[in-house]
Amino acid sequence: MGGALINSFFSRLPLPATFNRVCTPPFPKILVLPQLNFVTYSVINSLFQKEGVKTVVIKEEEDLQQLKELSEPKAGLVSLKNAKLLSLIFHSYSSIPIYTVTFIQSRGPLRHNPSYSLGLTDYLLLFLGAATKINFELIIFGQPLTINQKASAVRQVKIDMFRNLKTVRGTPFSSIETQVESILSGKEYEREIEILSQRLKLPKGKILSLAKKELLSMAANPKGWLYLPAAFISEFLKNRLFSQVSVAGVEQLRDEVRENTVLLLPLHKSHLDYVLLSKALYDSELNVPLVAAGANLNFWPLGFVFRSLGAYFIQRNARSNRIHSLVLKRYVAYLLNRGYLQEFYIEGGRTRTGRVRPPMIGLLKIIVESYLKGTRKDIAVVPVNISYERVVEDIEFAKENLGKPKTKESFLSLLKARTFLKRRYGTAFISFE
Repeated sequence: MGGALINSFFSRLPLPATFNRVCTPPFPKILVLPQLNFVTYSVINSLFQKEGVKTVVIKEEEDLQQLKELSEPKAGLVSLKNAKLLSLIFHSYSSIPIYTVTFIQSRGPLRHNPSYSLGLTDYLLLFLGAATKINFELIIFGQPLTINQKASAVRQVKIDMFRNLKTVRGTPFSSIETQVESILSGKEYEREIEILSQRLKLPKGKILSLAKKELLSMAANPKGWLYLPAAFISEFLKNRLFSQVSVAGVEQLRDEVRENTVLLLPLHKSHLDYVLLSKALYDSELNVPLVAAGANLNFWPLGFVFRSLGAYFIQRNARSNRIHSLVLKRYVAYLLNRGYLQEFYIEGGRTRTGRVRPPMIGLLKIIVESYLKGTRKDIAVVPVNISYERVVEDIEFAKENLGKPKTKESFLSLLKARTFLKRRYGTAFISFE
């Protein structure tokens, strides 16, 4: 009776975005959970019950035989903590597809190495999610494991669970202090500082000080607590301004993010590009990228908000500022080496006419140079098309095309522009090619 009630309660949870990987034939399947107890079993069992799939708890080899003999669709659940049984499955039952299941709380970048055990907060979020029908605790199902008979079964499972985590929360994010120490150091950096000192005719110590100041002004500093309220604000803007936001190509992108270092290259038509693209990824249970934003957007108080949501600020005339150019090159190479999902607007600014602008290849040049140096070989470049029936800035662009100077971005200009909330702009389209 109690089991039926708890299953009924957890059946209120929305289906995870990746559940389609495990709820369709062929069967049987084996799912490895970080912990297997009454709550985690009930959660997974309630999901499979919706699809008419029977679940079997696997604690010993006899249970594996039962899993193979059942004629109906079934999924076997095994705990990561049962290392001996996992090893047996990997070596003797690898013909059965094996998937990992990862439970993830919160959004935004991790600040520490991941734990593969569920804590009290995870369980509370699962119950809260079922009560409210909102996924506060995300459940991510991995791809079928490719078995390496020579490697530890537990290690292979943990690596795959990390890939699941990476799709949602990205690579663990170091503190600003650690980033400064890593980026502004090394023999190559010292040589570049010497060259700049000679060319700019400034003391080496002054160059070092300016470089650190430049990095602190540039670098993103994501704060996890801000992602949920930002998601609610983005949802409000999306529903207020657009009748629909259509998104295509997410599943292919999910596979790329899971396996590779991904660079998103959208066309730039509106300031809302940032909002809609990040919201589309957030809603799809994907990691929100670090965004190369123009330094013109680093104004109070939104500069702090943008930086806290993953924006880093670059100057459009970076070549004329040699210190900025050096720091930018090293910062982007660092992000690439760490495997962060990044977003570049290759045109460098919004198009005022609807036509694609000539590309600004500075950031891409840094990526190519880093690739050729062997910094990272698993790079996937994903073009993104963002289109609007009507662009929010259409009146502003029309005035600029008639010769009116561009309005400088500031808090005051933002307040003056709030009238855009009174209009509707049709459908927006986002496509990951």
